[in-house]
Amino acid sequence: TYDFRQYSIQENQNWNHRLNVRADHKINDNNSLLLTAAATLNSTATFQQSDSQTLTEAGVMQNASEQLTTADGRRMNVNSSLLWRKKFSVPGRTLTAGLDLTSSGNSQDGSLEAVNRFMRDFMVEQRIMQTNTQESLNRSLGFNASYTEPLGNRRYLEANYRITQNFNEIDQQVYDLVDGQPVINTLLTNIYNNTYLYQRGGVNFRLNRDMYNLTLGSSVQATSLKGEIVTMNLPIDRSYFNVLPVVRFNYEFSNMRRFSADFETSVQEPSLLQLQPIIDNRDPLNLYEGNPELRPSYRNRASLRYNTFNPLTS
Repeated sequence: TYDFRQYSIQENQNWNHRLNVRADHKINDNNSLLLTAAATLNSTATFQQSDSQTLTEAGVMQNASEQLTTADGRRMNVNSSLLWRKKFSVPGRTLTAGLDLTSSGNSQDGSLEAVNRFMRDFMVEQRIMQTNTQESLNRSLGFNASYTEPLGNRRYLEANYRITQNFNEIDQQVYDLVDGQPVINTLLTNIYNNTYLYQRGGVNFRLNRDMYNLTLGSSVQATSLKGEIVTMNLPIDRSYFNVLPVVRFNYEFSNMRRFSADFETSVQEPSLLQLQPIIDNRDPLNLYEGNPELRPSYRNRASLRYNTFNPLTS
């Protein structure tokens, strides 16, 4: 048991430029195309100064740190999607298919100055003066399709499928300043890349009534994560398989009163940064190291909502 105390001052500056495009084209009465695209140019500057201490229950100091960090970054994002929608002659029968393309690049320069003190039989003082650079590239390509089949009496069967591949490259260089000259820190310098591929397919049953609608379904997701920590010549190869049920219920008492209950599941695979056994010293008193044996997090999300609205009084 211990107490951790920290005082910090942080200043952030952020500049954004955004451009959005949307085009909805009706080919004929049964077919249409929707194109959306967005580009973002972002620039950030961060300055943080902090003092921290760790004390025992008796108030005896175990360690202390004074830190000054700076970071200047630039990021460019481009997101685009193309969606095809088709209606059939049978009412309620629909087919949609879409492509998604995302690309982003990030460049960052930073520095760390820290004085750390550790209390043993005598005080040990550690000084850190470092500069760092990071270049990253992320690309994602996805395809999805959804088909709805009417079963009669306002009941529907939905089938959906999605495949997505993400590719990431990161080059992080860390330098210690020795007599004012940068010397590369091989323990913290890291270059890695990874390819993340997942496929998900599922079936939902949907029931529509005048006052309520109900959706019951499930999907399965197969995931593959392959990568390489170039600086350690260490390959990473992981595969995961999950079942993801979903339940949605909506009840409409009137136009002004509604109730809904939802339950859904999802998985979040660990990133390559979380898997790689390399120390991150951005907080020198709390070192972070990845764990190659991490499993995906399996998330259960339940929600209840009740909404009432009086149009006369708002």
